[in-house]
Amino acid sequence: MVDGIQAIRREQVARQFERDRLATAVAAWEHKIESRRGRLDGDSQQDFDLGRNVSETRLQLDQLKQRQAEVEATRSEPILVESYPTPLSKTVDGREAHFQLRDGRVAFIPLDDLLEEFKAEARQKSYKLLDLPELTETVGPGGGFRLRYTLERRDVSPEVARATGRTGSYARLKRWTLIPVSSQLGEPIDQALAEGSRFRRALSEFRPERTTVTVWTYPDSFEEFRQLKKVLYHQGFPTAARPLPDGLPIGGSPEGSKSAAE
Repeated sequence: MVDGIQAIRREQVARQFERDRLATAVAAWEHKIESRRGRLDGDSQQDFDLGRNVSETRLQLDQLKQRQAEVEATRSEPILVESYPTPLSKTVDGREAHFQLRDGRVAFIPLDDLLEEFKAEARQKSYKLLDLPELTETVGPGGGFRLRYTLERRDVSPEVARATGRTGSYARLKRWTLIPVSSQLGEPIDQALAEGSRFRRALSEFRPERTTVTVWTYPDSFEEFRQLKKVLYHQGFPTAARPLPDGLPIGGSPEGSKSAAE
């Protein structure tokens, strides 16, 4: 009986991994298509959409979506092995502790410190936007990450000018991206979950009732994320997963979505 339950658990883990992998692959291809179109002007975008390149790309995307639907259609009936409360996710508005989970390794991201460094530098360098439409600079490193940011010049709209009497231009953050200084940041999952690890020391700086742990997770570490989430649940931390396709760096923008925690 025990062997049967273990076999079912292995099958469930394998199916869930396949669903996660396909969902990430679909997101990566959709990002690739929109990225290519975004680099073109309006007329060129129409030509691109009608061209062979986008046709081949969309064909691969359709194949991925078809495979994803097949995997979803073959979901096995769940068997209770471990049970945790599964509350509805809610948007994160409070403090966040950020971690990268890649190649089975957990690395703390001092994102708040890097963003504060960016803000201080941006105030000193925003004058350059008087002559440039955009400005890209880098701060750090901190905790093994550099932060590359792009500021853009925005003109006050006529509507705002009429309503407030303000005219002219202002600097606005367009995007930020984290650049790891090494491909082997952090600790392997088993080491990270052990007492006295760097992961545990970083986590001890945050209070569970006030902090959501956001884990930026790559496809090679979905199983490790489940282990991490179990530990975080027992410590009382709400957890937000941010899956990323291979090759896509951690980043954000004013238009980006917020984390959703459970």
